[in-house]
Amino acid sequence: MLKRSLAAAVIFFVSLLMLLPLIGIYRDISKGRATGIAFVAGSAGENTFRIGILIVLAAFSYWLSGKLIRP
Repeated sequence: MLKRSLAAAVIFFVSLLMLLPLIGIYRDISKGRATGIAFVAGSAGENTFRIGILIVLAAFSYWLSGKLIRP
């Protein structure tokens, strides 16, 4: 169980580090100003969407760790 939790945490944080720049790049390109990545406070709906993405990413990480770590 501990090995699976550690593997899930590593997968989650690596995925998060890859996901954040991609979202920032997409937002800048879609607005026509691809100058860099920034963290900004959004609306309540936007923040709820971001939290939902984090929950989906955590569930995916836990599922994938179960496939990689055999008991």
